[in-house]
Amino acid sequence: MARRVLPALAVIILAACCLRTCMLPGFVGAAQRTGRALRVARMAEAPLTMVVEVVIKPDRIDDFLAALKVDAEGSRKEEGCLRFDLLRDKEDANKFVFYEVYKDAEAAAVHKETPHYKAWADFKATGGVVSQTALKMDGIDFTY
Repeated sequence: MARRVLPALAVIILAACCLRTCMLPGFVGAAQRTGRALRVARMAEAPLTMVVEVVIKPDRIDDFLAALKVDAEGSRKEEGCLRFDLLRDKEDANKFVFYEVYKDAEAAAVHKETPHYKAWADFKATGGVVSQTALKMDGIDFTY
């Protein structure tokens, strides 16, 4: 299966931790002109998008990155996972954002039962997370 591509604009928005919805007319056309292939999601049910922001204790960053490497790599192999990205804040090295897209709520629930998700859950249980916020969103105008 071809690797799914998140538009560069979305990565920039998330990397800057701007978690508001925005739509820019003509973006898909501009991407097509540059030769990048985009697929627009047209599903019976809107994909479930998770934007999770975490702050990690400074002395636990290496453990966190190891756990998320396992979780991200495993998640990307799940049939129902359309996207899984880990982003690091440029101004606060302890702040990270997960950008996860699942084909539906059932796929997200299956994700939480996997061994690779357990790597993240086990890390959290050890107290390495200072804070966590999560937004659950429906994909409205969604490309991958």
